[in-house]
Amino acid sequence: MSEDTPTRILKAALVGFSELGYSGTSMRRIAAIVGVQAPSIYAHFSSKEALLKALLERQGPVSGTALLEKARSAASEPAQVVDCFASGLIESWCSDDARRFRGLYDRLPADLKRQVSYLEAIEKLLDALTALFRGWARDGRMRDDVPPRLLAWEFGAPIGNLRTSYWAWGQPPAVVRRGRRLAKAHVRYFISCALEARPRSRSCGRGGPR
Repeated sequence: MSEDTPTRILKAALVGFSELGYSGTSMRRIAAIVGVQAPSIYAHFSSKEALLKALLERQGPVSGTALLEKARSAASEPAQVVDCFASGLIESWCSDDARRFRGLYDRLPADLKRQVSYLEAIEKLLDALTALFRGWARDGRMRDDVPPRLLAWEFGAPIGNLRTSYWAWGQPPAVVRRGRRLAKAHVRYFISCALEARPRSRSCGRGGPR
């Protein structure tokens, strides 16, 4: 199935922004990459900033919120939901497009970073995880001796760190694969420690999962 025009435009914008820089890529240039006239771009996106915001929605932390909802629809048990969500997040953030976008975002001018906030997107994802974890703790399906917000951070921060290191744009495939293994090991550890409502979960910080 061929991609729709907005998707083609976004992919062209991502290539242009990452190769020529945000300021060095015109809407006309993006249109040329797609193979359409410039007015066709404006029919879908009003400006370069609108393109950048749309890319953030697709490739940034906001995309994780959609993946979380998908995992909640696909599974019912907490461990299954966490595993499904993490798998989707890892696959998404290891993709070439997501890695290219993260590299692009790091090079954006400070004023654009303030307008297209990565931190705001991260906070929204943490909010969604916190609400989910709070409900599980209340139902006795997750440990309740640690604040849900802290558990959300403990889950997400290591994967986020892998995104900016092992999965950074330009890293060789072997490094990306190593990051995948580290992420999956972290998820297994998190499940063994956090999805326990009984005192045994408190020992994970000392000895880890066996």
